[in-house]
Amino acid sequence: MVLANSAAIEGRARALGATATRVVHLGTDLPPERQPAGGGGLVTVAHLVERKRHTHVLRALWLLRDSHPALTWTVVGDGPERPALERLAAELGLSDRVRLAGRLPHAEAVAAARRGDVFVLPSVDEAFGVAYVEAMAAGVPAIGCRGEPGPEEIAAAGGGMRLVAPGDPEALAAELRALLDEPGRRAQEGRAARATVEAAFTWPRCGEATVAAYEEALR
Repeated sequence: MVLANSAAIEGRARALGATATRVVHLGTDLPPERQPAGGGGLVTVAHLVERKRHTHVLRALWLLRDSHPALTWTVVGDGPERPALERLAAELGLSDRVRLAGRLPHAEAVAAARRGDVFVLPSVDEAFGVAYVEAMAAGVPAIGCRGEPGPEEIAAAGGGMRLVAPGDPEALAAELRALLDEPGRRAQEGRAARATVEAAFTWPRCGEATVAAYEEALR
């Protein structure tokens, strides 16, 4: 029995010869509901590696520099791309608006994601992406890339996950602008995000699906 964290990954496993497969979505805990106060800016939790496309967030932030002069971006994570990100932030004149927080303990990383106005991670090769649902569970709308297994499947389960074209900072900036300029829409997306996680991506649901898969495999 091969367990896959999204239907697209299950398809890839079958293409490689797996005959017994099951999708088991990963999950998160649901915190008490919050009322987003605004001012949390953009937040990302991810390794600092090229496929996460952090440079696209930087360029989107640059495109929003005049319309949203107080907008900040907090990045939780570390990795080999950090020096390049620091250089690009300086070149774009954004160093004072970008906080590279480094790697944090899991609970602190989740708390940081849940303080944001928008969780943004336009990465590619994203099989699932637990960080999306960890933020969404607290009513924070998330942005991922169209065509990626994880973000597509999360979006298919309900609202609160917005999808943009990969490799397109302009499209990312436009989606961010729409959420930031309309607090009512952002709050609506946040409520939908939490409802999506509650319905499909909690640890109890993951545990039940895992036990069911083991029972099937043992029969």
